[in-house]
Amino acid sequence: MKILFITSTNSDNLEDGLLHGFRNIFGADCVDFPKKEMMYDNFSAVSANQCYGRLFTLWRTLPDIPVNRTDIEQRVKKGDFDLIIMGSIHRVQPWYKALLPYLTKRNTIIIDGEDRNALLRHAALRFLYFKRELTPKTGSYFFGRIIPAVLYSRIRLYPSHVQPISFCFPKEKIIAGITPNHKTSLFQSHIVDQEIKDSPMFRQNTHISDKYIFDTEQEYYRDLQQARFGITTKRGGWDCLRHYEIAANGAVQCFRDYSQKPISCAPDGLQHGVNMIEYHNAQDLAEKINSLSDADYESLLHHSYTWIHNQTTEKRAREILDIRHKSLAN
Repeated sequence: MKILFITSTNSDNLEDGLLHGFRNIFGADCVDFPKKEMMYDNFSAVSANQCYGRLFTLWRTLPDIPVNRTDIEQRVKKGDFDLIIMGSIHRVQPWYKALLPYLTKRNTIIIDGEDRNALLRHAALRFLYFKRELTPKTGSYFFGRIIPAVLYSRIRLYPSHVQPISFCFPKEKIIAGITPNHKTSLFQSHIVDQEIKDSPMFRQNTHISDKYIFDTEQEYYRDLQQARFGITTKRGGWDCLRHYEIAANGAVQCFRDYSQKPISCAPDGLQHGVNMIEYHNAQDLAEKINSLSDADYESLLHHSYTWIHNQTTEKRAREILDIRHKSLAN
């Protein structure tokens, strides 16, 4: 399969994770255009600190193999590509508009990784459309926000070919073999939940911070590997790369108010008491952590690893292709 993957200029967690997955599966037959420089292992920034996410986890992960990026528009017109992926539809609209006369339901997939609920309606009406942060409110935005909550919370108001999607994680960065014996701290150092950071119940974690304190990915990952638990919560959206980084480095997620997440919104597959802990406040978290036996913790950690192995970039790319195949068969 020959794939044209239209990329945006800046970092985008969903777009870049999927590019990693499709490139690993299809090699040079997955053509990123324009070339996503920060994805390549030879990319050098003036300072990684000036880049989103400090280039941790997803970026500088691909070998810079030869890829034919010439005459893209002419090749699209001739039908050289079996699949065209718009990597971040709100950010690649100039290319979307330029190629639109040659885009069809059979050859086009739209990716929308933004935190906001709104769809690009023009694309959502025409193509298979994968939306991160797909919530009931998305239906209201689809109709220009004229639908009251009492309706959009009960009825699906967007097309059936608008599908949910979640972030993903490079399989080569899943750190295997982390056991309870590796643990030297209760939580990771960078805490995003202010209540947990300020709570006197967790003072034993003396290095808690709400700032990004690591200069290298290795230091960041090591800190997660030494923690029994990783605190995470909804921020700009429910889905966040942090969830995956915690699990991939052998810590158990403590996810605030996970059960309030809309069912169509990622992350999926997390279950309190099985592969993570859901909590609602500091007292609740303390009680749940203190009630765990060693065997309970080892089981949580084991199933957390199972979860993250099902969230790799390649698995997500194959899921998209499976959904596309079923969509074309209907």
